[in-house]
Amino acid sequence: TTRKRSHPPRDDDTSSSPLSSTISSFGKGEKHVIMKRRKTPFSNTMRFMLASIYNSTNRSLNKRNFFLVLLLLLLMPIYINKMFQTFFIEGSPSTTTKTTLIIMGYSLQRLENYKTMFLAYGNMEDELDRIIFLWNNQENPPPSIPIESTKVPIHVLPQIENSMNNRFGPDVTRFAKTPCVTLLDDDVLLSVGLIRAMIDAWEGGGIDNPASSEEDTRLHPIVGVDGDQRTMDSKRGYLYPCDRWEGWIVQGLCWNPFISRTPNLVIGKTMTFSTRHLKEYQNDKDVWYYTSPEGGHYCEDIVMNALVWNTTKLDPVFVRNDKKYLSKYMGTRGGTAEKGGYGNKQDDRKSQTRYILDEAGGLSFKGFTPWGLYESSKWNLKRSDCVKWAAVHYTRE
Repeated sequence: TTRKRSHPPRDDDTSSSPLSSTISSFGKGEKHVIMKRRKTPFSNTMRFMLASIYNSTNRSLNKRNFFLVLLLLLLMPIYINKMFQTFFIEGSPSTTTKTTLIIMGYSLQRLENYKTMFLAYGNMEDELDRIIFLWNNQENPPPSIPIESTKVPIHVLPQIENSMNNRFGPDVTRFAKTPCVTLLDDDVLLSVGLIRAMIDAWEGGGIDNPASSEEDTRLHPIVGVDGDQRTMDSKRGYLYPCDRWEGWIVQGLCWNPFISRTPNLVIGKTMTFSTRHLKEYQNDKDVWYYTSPEGGHYCEDIVMNALVWNTTKLDPVFVRNDKKYLSKYMGTRGGTAEKGGYGNKQDDRKSQTRYILDEAGGLSFKGFTPWGLYESSKWNLKRSDCVKWAAVHYTRE
C-alpha cells in the first residue's frame, strides 16, 4: 500500500484559511480568485472598542468601558456634522459694506421687544443703511417707533396680508438699497460685532459670476449664525443637527452616524443674502404661491436657501456665535440695549453675540413634553415636505 504524505495547509487553501471570505469566479470557472478580508482602519477601531468592553477569554463585560464607548458613539454624529460645516474665517478683512435690516412683526405682546431692538439697531449706522419693519397684523395698527431719534432710518410698512412672503416682497425691494439684506425674527437681538461679521462673511464668500463680468452680479453665499444650521435632503427631507434633541428623539436619525448631515440650510431666524435674490423669488409664481397663505406652506426660508444654492452653487457660511455672552443681557431682559455691544460703537468683532428676547405671542417651543414632541413632529413633517418640493422644483440632487 502507498500512503499519501500529509502536508501543512497552504495560504490559499480555502478549506482551512480563516481569512478566506469570498470566492469569485471569472470567465467559465477555469480560474478562481480568493478575496481575503482586508483590515480597514474602521474595522480595526471597532475591534479595539469591542475588545475594550468585552473580554472573550472569561466572557466578562467591562461596564465602565461600555458606557465610555456608548458615549463616544453618541457624540460621533455631532462631530461629523461639524466637520463638514463651512465657518467664516475669523480675522478676515472687514469691509465697509452695509446691510438692510428686515424685521417682521405681528404680536402686540412684543412691544417691549420692539423698543429694545430699535433702540439698539437705530444706533448701528456703520452697519445698517436702513431698517424695514413689516407689520403683518391687519386688526391692530403698528406700534409707535421713535423714528426721529434714531441714527438709522426706519420704515414702518403695514402689510395687507399676514404672509411670511412679505419678508421677500415688493415693499422690501422698493426700500432696500444695499447689495445684501439681513432677516431677523422680532425676538432676536444681535450685537454690532455679529452683524459686521455676517456682512463680512457675505462679502468675503463672493465669487465672480462666470456668466457675467459686471460687478453687481458676483455670486455670494447665504450667511447664518452657528446653531441655525440644518440639512436639506431630497430623500429624508428636513434634518436637524445632532447637537439638538430633535435629531435624536423626533427624527431618530442621529443614532446612525453614517447618514450625511452636511449643513446646507440656514433657518430664517437670522440670515444674510444678496438683495437681487428677492426679485428672483417674487418672479417665480410657483414659489410665491407655494409659500403663500393660499399655498399653505410656511417655509419661505427653505425655498430661499434652495433658490440661492441653485443660482450660486455656493453652500451656506456660518458665523460663530460667542456663546459665553448669551446667559446674561446686561443683568435683565429690559436692560439698556445700547451697551454691551448692542449698538455700542466701542464694541468690536470679538463680541459676536445673539440674545433671544421675549417670545410671547409666537410659535415658541412647547417644551420637552408629550405635547411638545407632537408639535415638533408635525413641524418636522411640514418642513420635510417643503424640502422635497424645493428639491424637485430646483432639480437639486
